[in-house]
Formats: sequence, structure tokens, C-alpha cells
Amino acid sequence: GDRLSPTALYEFAAAIIRVPTVAMIYSDELYPTSTPTPLPFYKPDWSPDYLESFDYVGCGAVFQMERVQDMSLQLTSIYDFTLRFTETLDGNLVVHLPKLLLERATPFAQSETDDIILAMQGRLERTGREGLVVTAPSGTNCHHARIRWPKQPDVSIIIPTAGYTKPVEGRDIDLIINITEQISERSSYRAQEVIVVDNGDLTDRQKTHLQRLGCRRITFQEQAFNVAKKLNLGASIAGGDFLLLMNDDMEIIQSDWIERLCDQLAKPDVGVVGCRLLYPNRTTQHVGVIHYHGNPDHVRRGYPADDAGYFNSTCGVRNFVAVTGACMLTRRALYHQVGGYTPKLAVSYNDADYCLKVRAAGYRVVYTGDAELIHMESLSRVPSANPDEVRYYQEHWTPKLPEDPFYSERLLALAPPTFEPRINDRLL
Repeated sequence: GDRLSPTALYEFAAAIIRVPTVAMIYSDELYPTSTPTPLPFYKPDWSPDYLESFDYVGCGAVFQMERVQDMSLQLTSIYDFTLRFTETLDGNLVVHLPKLLLERATPFAQSETDDIILAMQGRLERTGREGLVVTAPSGTNCHHARIRWPKQPDVSIIIPTAGYTKPVEGRDIDLIINITEQISERSSYRAQEVIVVDNGDLTDRQKTHLQRLGCRRITFQEQAFNVAKKLNLGASIAGGDFLLLMNDDMEIIQSDWIERLCDQLAKPDVGVVGCRLLYPNRTTQHVGVIHYHGNPDHVRRGYPADDAGYFNSTCGVRNFVAVTGACMLTRRALYHQVGGYTPKLAVSYNDADYCLKVRAAGYRVVYTGDAELIHMESLSRVPSANPDEVRYYQEHWTPKLPEDPFYSERLLALAPPTFEPRINDRLL
């Protein structure tokens, strides 16, 4: 019952002529809804981690016959076929056609199937990962791979702090005491160390608390505020396989949040992982960062905590150009390889800059909705944007990334970026 656009075969053939080495081509799709207006699925460019969350490639796709003939025929579903086909596929051999070339006969699936779980379980086995595939709690056709490591990687949690106490919803919270206590008491991950980077002005109570919890401390000696330098200082004494960079204005609401972040680094080509962050009122604060008009911006901010997102963009795993540094997991060796955070970006854009450096080094940036925390946004500092830092970021990255590969600037809302379909006339 699906219908191809009258120009679909022409568009696929034209893509093959443009890129003769292409192995897979996929297009955008239309889904029927309960209203007269169908829902367009404006897909990202090649996103292998998104594919491991659900079959975003779908049926409007063309596959190189030579590679198909080399595959096993013991397939359980179209999704299983796509996973196997792309397992060792170079992303340069994939073409995304940002055109609505397929109209689906049925609405976007709202339930999980055994075939999808089976296909993803096979993917884990073939790629050397042991784990369990589970359905996202939002009830969509979205799933997560929860990895069982032979040995848990050592994680160094680096928390820069000014030692502030702030009022939050009627209570005064000592931020550094609050977050370190919650990491100790509410987190199930054991292979971790906590490194607190202070300004040399912690109270005796705070010092005693950190010592009791076994936290390591290092003091930032410079007078001028520079979170990039503070994080680099903490990383300089870290011994973990992975670095978990996070703000002090956080609250832990999920015991296995570190495990769920580590799931994504079981894939060797992933360099950075971010999680779902909620405001204290349980609306979304961070579910990924896009880059448009030379600026990074949070997507889908202010939606309900149980929002599945645009085609599983919130509940699932998705590739983005960046994630927020408020809670970011990365590889320690990679952090040092790319020079850590850029000291010139003392306040603004340093997290997006780091993610773009990681991408330039050949690694992917991933957001996962399977890890969730509360972020008391801007409680530890007043938000600001230094014009010199904005200028540095735009001069350094805008020429290299004129368009976000994972978010359609032409067909999705931009101000703010909500994933809502909207034609931006200025860009036509």
C-alpha cells in the first residue's frame, strides 16, 4: 500500500549517476495521520546510531545489488536486512535524498515487535557487544541496547564548582555537596572516581564532605572564570578510561545513568555521549544540540519529560553534531588527542566546540534518551555569551559546517528548533 512519488526512480537513478560508488540511498517519507494533513519525516543524513534505535531508513531506499548478493539470506525483517547491509558500510557510500519520495500506507508505528528486538539483538552479537535490547518506556517503536561489559570501564567524573548554595523550589541547596552525595548514594556504577575542580574557596564543611566521600580535589588558581581550563585541569589528573564532564547543578533521578551513557561508547567510533536533561519542572532542557546559521542551539526545549520526540528523536538514540557539556561522557585518550576544551572559549560554546573537534577527528557524537537527569539550569552561574567567544566559534566552525547534517534547516522549525515541520522561506 505504500506509494512511490512519480519522480522517485528518477531521483534514485540521478543519485547513482552523481555518486557511482554509492551503496545505499534513502529518501524522506510521508506518514498518514488522523487528520487530513500527513506527517513528513525529514530524515538526517547517515546516522548509524539512530538506526540502532529504530529503522529510520525505512522502505524508501535503494541498495547496491553486489552487496546484497554477499549477504546471508536468513533475514527476519526489513530492519534486519538494513542493519546487516550497513554493518561495515562506509558512511561516504550512503546518500540521503532530502525529498519526500515515499508515502506510507500506515501511520508511524506506535508499538514494538519481536522481529525488531531480534534484529537488534543479532546486531549486538555480530558487532561483539553482549547485552539486552529493551523497548523505550514511551511505548513507541524505539529501543535501546543495554550493554554488559566484561569489565566496567573506569569513569572519572569531573565537576567544576564555585561552591555556591542556591535556592531551588523553596529549599537551599549546596550544589557540590548535593551532587557528590547523590552520585555516591543514588548511582549504581561502581568503577568511578569523582574529581572536584574548585576555586580555592570551599568551606570547611564542603571540604570535609568531599573527603568523607573519597572525592579528589584540585584547585583552579586563576582569577578569571574559565570553565574550559577548569575541565582541562580536572582531566589532567583523571585516570579513568572515560571522562564524565558535568555541572554541579544536577540531581540524579536514575540509578543506572552512567551505565546507560557507557552503552554508547561500546561502539568504537563514538566519541561523545550526551543524555536527556530535564528542568526541575520535568520539561526537557537538553535532548541534543544542532548547529544552524553558525550557532549551536538546543532542540525541542520545554517539552514534557515523556515526549517521544520527532520520530523518536527524544526517547531514542540519535546522532547530533553536539551535546551539552552539562553532562557529557567522552574517551579520556580522545579528550587529550583533540586538546580538550578550547581555553579561548571560557564560557560560551566550549562544549559544542569540543564535539566538533571530536567529529573532525573521525568520531561520532550521540545523544541517548536512555539516561536522564535533572539540570537546575544556570543556577551555578549567570548565562552569558561573550562576543569574542561567539566570533571565535563562528569563524572557526561555520565555514566547515555550513549546514547541520542531522537537522533540516529548510524544512524544520529553527527559532526555536523544535523538529516541527515548517518551510523556512528564506532558505528556499
